Amino acid sequence: MQHDGYELVHFNFAMAKRPLDHPDMAGFTSQLDAVNRLASASPGLVWSPADGEAADAVATFGSLLVLANMSTWRSLEDLRRFTYEGQHGLALKKRREWFDPPSGPSYVLWWVPAGYRPNWEEAKRRLDYRRRTDRRSTHLRFTRRSTPRERRFPWSTADTFGSDSHPAPALGASDGRQLLHGSC
Repeated sequence: MQHDGYELVHFNFAMAKRPLDHPDMAGFTSQLDAVNRLASASPGLVWSPADGEAADAVATFGSLLVLANMSTWRSLEDLRRFTYEGQHGLALKKRREWFDPPSGPSYVLWWVPAGYRPNWEEAKRRLDYRRRTDRRSTHLRFTRRSTPRERRFPWSTADTFGSDSHPAPALGASDGRQLLHGSC
């Protein structure tokens, strides 16, 4: 379901077991171009940062082994379909071959006003917040629907959306510190 005036941001983070040019990573890297083309053509994808557009992921996360991915979507259903079906879904099932097991949540989801573009620093803050406060039963997950109006964000409107010209969604959550996110 689309939510007029809002888009869903998806950020995920993984640590590769080896550098991408290592032979053990060939099963992963050989799929990158095809999966990225599928993502670009996926119904519901709004935006994914081009190289450097959201800042430098390696500098933000401090490792050459970091693989960070961020995108905005029209709906959770569109994101879910791309994530778990088709070639991406098949690759996701094999992720343990190429990536270290996460020490906590590996992704975060949150609603933003349409047209807003987050950067790696914001995504990192949101994932760090989720890792500190994860209460799975109250967070948006791929298996749990939510609307932008059902959650309150844990930081100011200016920090969240970049300016007061993009006000936060109307609030309806019982805990103002809740953040929309899920876990694989």
